[in-house]
Amino acid sequence: MYRRAALPTFAAWDAVLPRCNATSALVSSARAAFGFGNNPSFWVGACWEAHSVLDRFALGVFWFHASRLGLSHLTVQSFGAGAGAEYWVQRRGPEQRPSERGMDWHFDKD
Repeated sequence: MYRRAALPTFAAWDAVLPRCNATSALVSSARAAFGFGNNPSFWVGACWEAHSVLDRFALGVFWFHASRLGLSHLTVQSFGAGAGAEYWVQRRGPEQRPSERGMDWHFDKD
C-alpha cells in the first residue's frame, strides 16, 4: 500500500493551541458539541469541506500527520471514504475529583 515514514514511536506536542480568538471559538464549539445527544463521535472525511470549527481543527490534525507520513493529497484521496478523522468531545472540570479528570493512556485501533 505505502511505505511507512521513519518516525519516532511516540511524540507529543505542547502548546498546540495558541491563546487567541480561534481557541475560544474551538472551546465554544466543543461545549456545544458535548451536549449533543449522548456525546457521539463525529467523522470528517479527509477530502471533505469542514462544516464546523471542530471539523476544521480535526482536518488540520489529520493533514499534519498525513504530511509527516509523506502522504500527498492525491494519495490520501485514493484511499477513498475511509481516510479522515474521528473526533469527540470530553469534558473535564473542577467539579470532578482529580482522579476523574484525566484519561488513562490508550489508543484506538479502528
